[in-house]
Parts: sequence; C-alpha cells; structure tokens
Amino acid sequence: MTPQEKAEATRRGNQEARRAKEAAAAEDLKLIRKSLEEVLRSEDATPAEKLESSKLLLELTKHPKYGYSF
Repeated sequence: MTPQEKAEATRRGNQEARRAKEAAAAEDLKLIRKSLEEVLRSEDATPAEKLESSKLLLELTKHPKYGYSF
C-alpha cells in the first residue's frame, strides 16, 4: 500500500467515525428532547421542573449544530 493509499484509507476511516459520532450525538439529543417534553406534559411535575425543562429545551433550539426548532 502506497503512502497515498494509506492516507486515503485513513481519511475514509476518519470520515466514517465522524459520521457515526454525529449520528450518535443526534440520537442522544432526540432522547433528551423527548424526555424534557415529557416533563412539560407531566401532571406530576412541579412548576420548577417544568420551568427547568423549558429552559433546557430552549437551549437545545439555540444549538446551531443540531438546528432543533419548535
């Protein structure tokens, strides 16, 4: 394997790893958002818990990388 081929293989491997990491992060954010929304809908949640959930959801919507919006 030439150095160029080795470099290309390394780049491909890095790209795949980056895509997998980004997909896992996006999935984690979906789960977090779902959990926070459940707190907002819950009748058992205290006003303080609902307020904190709404603040955290707002922070998620501001995150430029993931582009969440209501």
